[in-house]
Amino acid sequence: AAATHRVTVMNKQLQKVMIRYDGLEMGQSVGGGRSSSIDKRPQMEYLSCTKWVWHTPHNHPFILSALLKHRLKEGFHITYAHSGVVTLTAEIEMKQPSSPTSSVALLQYVLFPLEEQQQQHQQQQQQLSLELWVEPQYGVIS
Repeated sequence: AAATHRVTVMNKQLQKVMIRYDGLEMGQSVGGGRSSSIDKRPQMEYLSCTKWVWHTPHNHPFILSALLKHRLKEGFHITYAHSGVVTLTAEIEMKQPSSPTSSVALLQYVLFPLEEQQQQHQQQQQQLSLELWVEPQYGVIS
């Protein structure tokens, strides 16, 4: 049987920079404007965020499962989950150019649950939203 890690020690203090969507309720849009508690947190100014939104005409619940499994294989760890929103975290080593020193940068990958949306002509669509939050660090990924 394969070993399963229950605890992962991180070099960074997650409490101060962890992305959590506590105020997001099921069915609430995660698109442009969010009214969750994250909007008032200092992480919004410190971390860099890239968001992807895809629309599909069919319900594909396996997509989230496949994305989650893929990120776990890449070394991400589940650090928070609430109302179907899952935050995964990974640390990457950053080498300093022309120096033997290195630092650790924190990556946070947020998976949102599939959201049904009514389109014109009564066509149903599913919206898949993902976010990648990156801690700014000087250097190159080693």
